[in-house]
Amino acid sequence: MAKYERRMDALRQGEYLPPAEDSYDPAADMRALSGAHKKKAPERESYMSREQLEELRKVQNERVQVGKMKLLGMDVKQTMGVRMDGTAFDDI
Repeated sequence: MAKYERRMDALRQGEYLPPAEDSYDPAADMRALSGAHKKKAPERESYMSREQLEELRKVQNERVQVGKMKLLGMDVKQTMGVRMDGTAFDDI
């Protein structure tokens, strides 16, 4: 505790303080290096499955097609570019 108090007094007076531990630890370097090279477990990037993502891509492509067809003045089906997940319309 006395060592800490001397250090704090010196700090308050504006004196230069060497780092508390200025020794080099090669074992810590090796642990950090080996930890950096280990393969980390892949995180799941999405809460959706691959099939759901493919379905969303299909719907997005349909929406792009609908936009182009409307610009050309073509008639477009109401269901084109729409994804129904089956929650709100199953009871109807």
